[in-house]
Amino acid sequence: MMQSLVNQVNEKQLKSLVENASDFAGANGIVMLANDTGSVQRFKHVPFTLFPSPVPRKDFENLVNLQPHITKLMHLLSLDYQFLSTSIQSVVKADDFMANLFEIYEKTHMLSNEALTLGLLRTDYMLDDCTKLYKQIEVNTISSSFGGVGTDKIRRLHTTVLKEKPLKSIADKIPPNLTLENLGKGLAHAWNAYGEANAIVVFFIAEQEYNVFDQRVLEYEIYRENPSIVVRRELYNSAVDRITLNESTRCLYIDDEEIAVAYFRSCYMPHHFPEKKHWDIRLKIEQSKAVKSPSIGHQIVGSKKVQEILTRSDIVERYVDEETAGKIRQTFTGLYSLDMSEQGSKVVKMAMENPDDFVLKPQREGGGNNLYGAELRERLEEIGGDERRCAYVIMDKIRPRPTSNYIISDSTPNEANVVSELGIFGVSLTRGKAFLENFTAGHLLRSKSDQFQDGGVMSGVSVLDSPYLVEHS
Repeated sequence: MMQSLVNQVNEKQLKSLVENASDFAGANGIVMLANDTGSVQRFKHVPFTLFPSPVPRKDFENLVNLQPHITKLMHLLSLDYQFLSTSIQSVVKADDFMANLFEIYEKTHMLSNEALTLGLLRTDYMLDDCTKLYKQIEVNTISSSFGGVGTDKIRRLHTTVLKEKPLKSIADKIPPNLTLENLGKGLAHAWNAYGEANAIVVFFIAEQEYNVFDQRVLEYEIYRENPSIVVRRELYNSAVDRITLNESTRCLYIDDEEIAVAYFRSCYMPHHFPEKKHWDIRLKIEQSKAVKSPSIGHQIVGSKKVQEILTRSDIVERYVDEETAGKIRQTFTGLYSLDMSEQGSKVVKMAMENPDDFVLKPQREGGGNNLYGAELRERLEEIGGDERRCAYVIMDKIRPRPTSNYIISDSTPNEANVVSELGIFGVSLTRGKAFLENFTAGHLLRSKSDQFQDGGVMSGVSVLDSPYLVEHS
């Protein structure tokens, strides 16, 4: 269906559609800072597809319904100190970043039974053309982006620009998307649960942040939900010199303002911690009674190593019932440990002999970190015989079916065969093991040319998209 509709669009219609879509993006804040302007601040629209992409309705509904169970699984796992402390030791020894996270976890896990934690998660999937099943790519537990400008705004772009026949038949099949509203509610409810009217919400952000407006619209959504809340945006790199912890009350302050919610849009890459003091303050934040989003435990369970551990027998079943575990397991693809064992060496050999069938994944967030094909083989040739390999996992390569579309970047259309990645957002508010809230917040669809292997929107590879629901795979 999509191919025939793409073919029906003539040059004049294409020009009009692109112009309307680009104008809609600018008028509705689907924008980011350009990174090529030096000291001059310039906006440009976030790249997007001209048409929505097909997603099977039944699969979409199943994944939406499954998300609260995945959220529950990840949270309960984050509290299981005994299990995590033994399961991820090989990665901790091989990866300094993971070692620093785990050191904080070791020092603070005893506080987690009373801690308020806000989970703003996103589980990402691709539809595997071989099995006809959606397979999990990862669970993002920190700084899950594009819930602001990439969800309902993109839905409205497509439904507005494609409102005339024959394209309206596709636009009418795009589902509602309340992600931004629900993420804002999550943060506002976390502030309310903290219980101090004068305390603030802090967004800890990274330097050279181009995705500012995705964060800003979430801030404004908090104000819409509760106008009395004050949000501060703070560069984590410099804020560390102004953060203090009252060790008797466990209240956290920046300057003289008490922090109710510490929301991280930073602290997920090693360069976010240039000095020891940045780790020291991350520890103080975790020791405080402020609501963390994420907690250090949530951040650790979002690692690729934990993703691999969950595919092992009887692990998921520790935290959810057997029927739910079966549904979650159906989304798993093959993941393999590279621990220093005979089995780990067999996995290295298997991946080097068939590099196009696998992905080499480090314990990093942010997109563009995975290795494929020749690069995978080269890295394993370098590290495959020593403990450095323990910092990675191997995953079966998911093979999605491409569909025809146009990618719009800088108001210019490029026809491409695209593959799509469906993300489902989940919100949870917990006190220890008790769930105060746990619900599916919405969805995000990102697509990229099938010529690219890896990379997110901010790296210029993926673009924003909308799903239109079809009745078959």
